[in-house]
Amino acid sequence: MESRDAIGYNKEMNLMLEAKVKVQLRHKENFFMTGTLKGFSRQSESIFLVNADDTIGNKFTKIVIHGSDWLNITLESTPFPMEGLYTRLKGVLPPGQVKYMPEIQAISVMGKINVTDKGVTGDGPLFERVKTIYDQYVADVQK
Repeated sequence: MESRDAIGYNKEMNLMLEAKVKVQLRHKENFFMTGTLKGFSRQSESIFLVNADDTIGNKFTKIVIHGSDWLNITLESTPFPMEGLYTRLKGVLPPGQVKYMPEIQAISVMGKINVTDKGVTGDGPLFERVKTIYDQYVADVQK
């Protein structure tokens, strides 16, 4: 069974997934890596970044930074507010049709329509309704 500290850590790290982060590296003063956080290991404290670059201009498509090599992670961009979209969808669709999966930052509607920060996938009349709600939500968030 995980301790409360581990659960809290995992929850907070999950909230940063898919967001742009800045990682301060331990072995060089004022040396940072910036990229999109795609994964992390609670056990080794390693983090996985994509589309990353460092302070001196090196670029990395994918990079794993071991837990002993970084000091801190800061959020550089706000993650997509998926929970707010879930609340909106849940408010307009019949009960039980909308499932929020915070660990992967996704929403499933009736198991047929999937919603992520990248958009909506699926088909049919319900897809069109969910896509309209998604588009309006994105427009509201960007205001």
